[in-house]
Amino acid sequence: MSQPSTARPSLDTLLAQAHQAAEQVLAAGADAAQVGVSRSRGVDVEWRDGRLERVQERTQRSLSVEVYVDGRFSASSTNDLRPEALKAFFAEAVANTRMLEPDPHRQLPDPACYAGRADVDLEALDPTYDAVTPEDRRALAQQLEAQVRAHGGALPIVSVASGVSDTFGQSARVHTNGFEGARGGAGDAINRLL
Repeated sequence: MSQPSTARPSLDTLLAQAHQAAEQVLAAGADAAQVGVSRSRGVDVEWRDGRLERVQERTQRSLSVEVYVDGRFSASSTNDLRPEALKAFFAEAVANTRMLEPDPHRQLPDPACYAGRADVDLEALDPTYDAVTPEDRRALAQQLEAQVRAHGGALPIVSVASGVSDTFGQSARVHTNGFEGARGGAGDAINRLL
């Protein structure tokens, strides 16, 4: 039985990456910025008519930035997180922002708004998420199809499909005027189709 991969950056690592990116966008000429760094992983298993039909795994990493420069604002995002690519990305984001019309009402929130925020674990991450194996996903999808067939009664069933999906995600956000935050969470879904 294969073991799930637990090699993923910690929230502290993502937060450090967001801080580093914020420093880079300021160095590229921004007056202020909001930077978000995220990572997600999802797995889908589909079972149809007694056989495995599809397994899909997806992983995504991305960085988004809101740039404030010379009274102007823009938002950009990238999934190319190589250091040389980010340097060019930030330089282009600042240059493009300078070409826009001024937006004097668009700015980062007053840092006073960040004071007194609760530091509470919302328990959005199921502690058993890492224990789910590929075999578990396949067995659940197979079981879902069997339940439909067992309870189908006199229905003229032509085909039954079932699916199991789960997703894990983490994100960190930094404002250059003092805000920082990070979160992680997991979710899952099951489906059955006749």
